[in-house]
Amino acid sequence: MRRFYLVFLASIPLITCLGQTPAIDSLIRIFPTIKSQEYKEYFSNFDKQVSELPLNKALSTISLVKKTPPHKQSLLLEYFFNISLYRTYTKHKKYILADSLLQQNLIYTRQQNLPIWEAETFYELGYLYTELYKYPEAVHYLEQSVRLFLQEGWQQRASTILYDMGSTCYNLNETQGCADYIKRALQIGKDSLFHVYQASGNNTLGLLKSRDKQYNEAISFYRKALKIAMYAKDSAWIGITQGSIGQCLVILNKPDEALPYLQNALRISKKYDDQPSTTRSYTELGNTYRKKQNLLLARFYYHQGIEFAKKTGNNQVLRDLYYNLAYTYKENNQPDSAFIYLELYNRISEWVSQQNQQIEIAKAQSSFDLQKKQQQVNKLLDTQQRNKQITIFIFIVLILVVIILITLLRVRQKVKINKLLTSQKETLQEKTNLLEIQQQQIEQQRDLLSLQNKQLQESQQIISCQNKEIQQKNQNLEEQIRIRTQKLQENNRQLKDFAFITAHNLRTPVVQILGLGQLLSMPDNETEEEELYLNKIIEVTGKLDLIVKEMNDILTNELPDNLKD
Repeated sequence: MRRFYLVFLASIPLITCLGQTPAIDSLIRIFPTIKSQEYKEYFSNFDKQVSELPLNKALSTISLVKKTPPHKQSLLLEYFFNISLYRTYTKHKKYILADSLLQQNLIYTRQQNLPIWEAETFYELGYLYTELYKYPEAVHYLEQSVRLFLQEGWQQRASTILYDMGSTCYNLNETQGCADYIKRALQIGKDSLFHVYQASGNNTLGLLKSRDKQYNEAISFYRKALKIAMYAKDSAWIGITQGSIGQCLVILNKPDEALPYLQNALRISKKYDDQPSTTRSYTELGNTYRKKQNLLLARFYYHQGIEFAKKTGNNQVLRDLYYNLAYTYKENNQPDSAFIYLELYNRISEWVSQQNQQIEIAKAQSSFDLQKKQQQVNKLLDTQQRNKQITIFIFIVLILVVIILITLLRVRQKVKINKLLTSQKETLQEKTNLLEIQQQQIEQQRDLLSLQNKQLQESQQIISCQNKEIQQKNQNLEEQIRIRTQKLQENNRQLKDFAFITAHNLRTPVVQILGLGQLLSMPDNETEEEELYLNKIIEVTGKLDLIVKEMNDILTNELPDNLKD
């Protein structure tokens, strides 16, 4: 459904613009596809097509394009639509509406900081006020335009505007202003300025000098313009400048020098079908031959000039030609012909005077109507301003009421939030206290565990020391056991020796004593034998005593303590 709606909206321009020119139809169709950087070129073509339409048709076409979907509207787009409307209103002499549109664009370009577009807007305002014959305002706007263009480095654009200002001053016979603007244009533009502007500028300065009757200085400016035109190979300006040089030479009474310039100017103007220049060339050639007293050729060129002046409708030139032709016939002693052309001169002079008066009256009437419309617009603007102020006041009051309500709601909500936050804060505080208690308990347990760990470590150290001592004692005990075992083994060996001694060395004397004692106990013993037996017993008893002493020494020195006891 949405797609169908978009297709329907897109088809509105095609349905509505039936009867537009094909070029406008094409521009309307491509409008939704253009990008912002293409606005200037698009609207340049669009304005050219719209300018050919009647006012109502042009306004409806512009309104139609503004409503064409799906193009996104923007301030920049509004700027270009305002330009289109401004040019349409200016063409149809709706100057007040045109001025209001440009003022809107001026505000937009200042707010968006677009100096180039602001300069273009100032230029359009200057052009508009020139159309309204308000030259001080026009000069003010154009000066602002030049300032901004120079500020942004657009010397060429600034110089062309200065040239246009100089041309306007020339048409208004403001010699000093014209000279100042043209010189500034040539100085600022320099080589970047198109040769047409350079040639035209120097030619205009020459015309100003011609007005002041400074013909030699005028010729120097004309020659500069001729040099520029010849360098650019611009035949049209070559012809114009040569005609200007020839005119000055005629005035300086140098007809022979003037003729080549004037004849070449005539040839070029006829080549390009430039009727005003052709008329001027015929006039100056007539004046030249009149100074040379060649009245026949003078009348010929005057008559040719009259024909071209009639074609161009330049009554002032035609009046001058009638006057020159009248006096040419007078000098040739043809008073009847002279009277005819003098009469024509008087008639056209009256007609030119009346026309000038009508123009002045029309200007005054236009100025009066403009002021009247301006007053009406000012009243309307004042009314709109008051209504706007009232609307703004009501809008501000509504905004304040809304702000107060929103503030109250926010305060109420803030109170609730504060209460909730207070409750949550208290709960959080309780939890925090509980956590602190738990933390303290944990710290105490941690300290106790730490103390127990220390005690355990100390116990482990003591146990480790005891283990080391036990290991050392075990090692010592093993060594003692080994030593004692060796001693026991030695004692056993000694005991074996002792037993051996007891069994052999000690038994022998005892056995001998026993045997001798048995011998003594025998009844048949003699006294000598008994003495012998006693001595033997005594000797054997001494040996026994010696053996017992040795055994005692052995027991005293070598036997262990437990065996000694």
